[in-house]
Amino acid sequence: MDNQSVEDLYGFLRVQNDHAKVNLASEQFKALIPPVNDAYEAARLVVSKEVDLTTIRLLLLCHRSFLLAVSLIAGGHPIDAGSVTRRAIEMAKIAFALVYDSENFDRWVNYNVRSGRWAAWSADKKPPRLFTDLKLPKPHPLLDALGKEEGMYSDIGVHCTTEFMAHYPFEQQEKQLFLSYFVTDRDHINLNLRISAATHLLILQLFNETLRGAFNGSTCWVEAIRKIADTGLSFVPSEIRDQKSDASS
Repeated sequence: MDNQSVEDLYGFLRVQNDHAKVNLASEQFKALIPPVNDAYEAARLVVSKEVDLTTIRLLLLCHRSFLLAVSLIAGGHPIDAGSVTRRAIEMAKIAFALVYDSENFDRWVNYNVRSGRWAAWSADKKPPRLFTDLKLPKPHPLLDALGKEEGMYSDIGVHCTTEFMAHYPFEQQEKQLFLSYFVTDRDHINLNLRISAATHLLILQLFNETLRGAFNGSTCWVEAIRKIADTGLSFVPSEIRDQKSDASS
């Protein structure tokens, strides 16, 4: 890598860091993100005492995914956070599946097919298709909600779809095409912070159900979840809050 390429990379990282500093200081970040992190920390302290190693690993990876997604959003890359969050949804569903039906472990590992795929790639052959058909309850409120989120993240932020391409503002200037590599729209950044927090709230609730409500015994967990719900509601436009209040009364 020549000196100009190195300087270009450093410049990209500096701009990314500048965006992160501004966005991390926003009202919505300070109100929404710390409580979700607190809920993960409270959950971690609970599971370390009584839960199998695979579930702990998946919970820790989901926490890492949350922090990584938030850092990408704050740095001006909200679409790229989608693939990280989608994988977190998968991990939460796997944790639930392994507890729901012990045979799901073998369905998930699927050793023969996975090893066959690696062998085929090594031999420059077409690998066998991999289906991870886990046994799960249907319908299920949390799984269904997360499944919907998983599909939307796939269409917008994981695969090269037309929806993915539409999020990037390419500009034609004379004979050259330009692209701003950072999202600077504060409303768009805040929207993605809210979506990330809401998705991870569902993930945390699914882990709690997986562990038969073990988190409910933690005062820190209960307080963090309450803060997430109260704070999230405060960002809903007043006219929508009024409509929901009228509908529930």
